[in-house]
Amino acid sequence: MQVKVLFFGPAKDVTGLSHCDYTIESHTPLQDIIVRLYADFPKAKEVFDLCSFVINKDFATPETVLKDQDQIAVLPPVSGG
Repeated sequence: MQVKVLFFGPAKDVTGLSHCDYTIESHTPLQDIIVRLYADFPKAKEVFDLCSFVINKDFATPETVLKDQDQIAVLPPVSGG
């Protein structure tokens, strides 16, 4: 199965990428991708810790099971008024 991780804002700046692709096994939880991101981009850990993870435009928890062709957006915190 394939998933695409999309980087926005500071996550894009620190990784130097707009996206990356991962091959995963079935029943893989989002947490496994987060762990891989920490390993692949160790300097981005502090940024990732502040970000939200969205799967196909829906907010997700680390336990959310991924499906083939899911798009995972790494979104920075947003503030406004």
